Amino acid sequence: MGERHGPVDERSYISSQELEQMVKDGLQRFYERRIANLASLRPADLLKRKKPYLLKALGLQNASDLVEELLRQYITASDEAIFGDAFVEPIALAVSSDADFYIKLVRLMQEYPREHRRAFEKEWNRAINRLGRYLLTEFADAEGNINWEKLVAFNSGLPAPEETKQ
Repeated sequence: MGERHGPVDERSYISSQELEQMVKDGLQRFYERRIANLASLRPADLLKRKKPYLLKALGLQNASDLVEELLRQYITASDEAIFGDAFVEPIALAVSSDADFYIKLVRLMQEYPREHRRAFEKEWNRAINRLGRYLLTEFADAEGNINWEKLVAFNSGLPAPEETKQ
């Protein structure tokens, strides 16, 4: 009685409390890295990575919309890598194959993401302000118009075009 026959994968015997703690810890790691990622982001680096001509093609004309779109693209790309590394992989390694694995993860997340989201939003707003200030200072004229040519030249590593006189 209680004796197991054949190979046993101990990972399949994790308790629901242990799994919930792993989910909670994983979300903590995910948000810590996500926030640190935004906090360390330098506006010039972001503008070098993203393609401003695509943003121009989207019809973005004001700094606020441009900044939000740049950050949204950046965070979406980085979140996928961070989430896999900080959250999914550590938990998946501890749990053997389970058809309901992702459903269990979603259930066990409970309200933990909402708790972390507030701290993330604070850093998001700081990043928006940093990037907005940089964008307007470096790539807008006195009237607040975005100088797309100058922005594309910066992104491409080319010398800035001479200002055209009107």
